[in-house]
Amino acid sequence: MLKTHIIYKGRKPDASELYEVFPLLEVTWETYTSYIKTVKDPIYKIYTLDFNWLRLLFKGKDIDVRCLVLEPNDLKGIGITDHWGFYSLDNDMTHDFYMTTLKSDPRAKANGFKTTFAWMFCHEYLHGGVWEESKDRETAASLVHQWEAQGLLKVKLQEFIKRHNALTVKVSLLEQVYALLSNWNKKKVIITPTKLLPLIERRAADIIIEMRKRGHEVRLVEGFRSLERQTELYNQGRTTPGAIVTNAKAGESTHNYGAAVDFVFRKEGYNASSSLWELLGKVGRAQGFEWGGDWKGFVDKPHFEMRLGYSLKDFQAGKVDYKKFN
Repeated sequence: MLKTHIIYKGRKPDASELYEVFPLLEVTWETYTSYIKTVKDPIYKIYTLDFNWLRLLFKGKDIDVRCLVLEPNDLKGIGITDHWGFYSLDNDMTHDFYMTTLKSDPRAKANGFKTTFAWMFCHEYLHGGVWEESKDRETAASLVHQWEAQGLLKVKLQEFIKRHNALTVKVSLLEQVYALLSNWNKKKVIITPTKLLPLIERRAADIIIEMRKRGHEVRLVEGFRSLERQTELYNQGRTTPGAIVTNAKAGESTHNYGAAVDFVFRKEGYNASSSLWELLGKVGRAQGFEWGGDWKGFVDKPHFEMRLGYSLKDFQAGKVDYKKFN
């Protein structure tokens, strides 16, 4: 899942095309009207946004991409008057960039994009991806601009996403080995995931893609869920305002182990027809998920989980071989 927070001035960008490129994209939005702080870039010797200031705007948010979208004239005073994007990486490798993208640009169509916003977003995101791989900022800039001139930006982005997903699987295996070694002398080894399991993430993306082929857009609203988040949801309708949405306490949901996802229809929301939910359930089952719409008693149509034969007690007791979920 690619968690993205976008702060924008003026008109809200259309991010619908981004979901086609990143099926598990999660976007939150915020408007901004205050001042903009700039500094002189030490490498390119031009004025740019102050990224330290930019990160303060997003302080405290657990996200992968931080993006500020400005209006074309916001940076006119420092010579930036048209389309512009600039990229930076912070210490925790979060993608940071800003852009002005309200006008159309022929480079977007030439690289397979329908909107300028999606083109610029992917352009800057790929800069960061290449930078992470090459460890060289100038190489990242040069390669991306070269691919763009050749009309290969979307192709190269898709290649990077595949490599990144493969790396996620390897990292997950290493984390498990480390946990086993660090707990070798303990009586009981319990490995608890801290994010959506790779297999679940891939199959969830396949559901989104298949539903899109059938003419229905869905988005993922819940993936991995912390114990604190589970308690918050359990209390809803009991000790806090709202309707009851779960009967599972902390540790009693497969969400807490990265093995479950919840979907909602983009257009129809949670009030979609029974036939639409049945279609989603059918597509989910084909991907190997158990559908909450088939449950007796507490029916949960947005919910899909995959246990691979393990019981909830197995997850709770740490008796799950998570390598099977890679």
